[in-house]
Amino acid sequence: METLDKDFSNSDLVISTQSKNFLKYAAKWASFLAIVGFVSLGLLVLGGLIMLFIGSQFSGVLGGAPIAVFSLIYIGIAALYFFPIYYLFQFGQKIKKAVRSTNQNDLEAGFENLKSCFKFLGIFTIVILSLYILMFLVAIVAGSAFR
Repeated sequence: METLDKDFSNSDLVISTQSKNFLKYAAKWASFLAIVGFVSLGLLVLGGLIMLFIGSQFSGVLGGAPIAVFSLIYIGIAALYFFPIYYLFQFGQKIKKAVRSTNQNDLEAGFENLKSCFKFLGIFTIVILSLYILMFLVAIVAGSAFR
């Protein structure tokens, strides 16, 4: 990272007209994907709440505890995915505003939100991959123990 900072410290980065068009296009898609993401999150939370309600109504008949657990998992997943979708939405809005008004602060804020989105998704991916490796190791140990 320090190498990149040294490379750009002696010159200003220029955003050409073509780069502005690319940014505007990317911001439109980011906004679209974020809006679809927010709608999906709403449906996920709604589905979780419906499952929670159904689970409590039919707890004796269908075994309500597993249904309640799945509904809480749905709501938890929605809460977790809110943040990258929010960062993506903010990226789209700030970049559109920056391109429209040529405001350097909005451009930097837009890129900061994009960085936050990628950072969140990167950390989340590392955690998920680590869990997969852990589950694989547990399966190997359990399989060899029952041999």
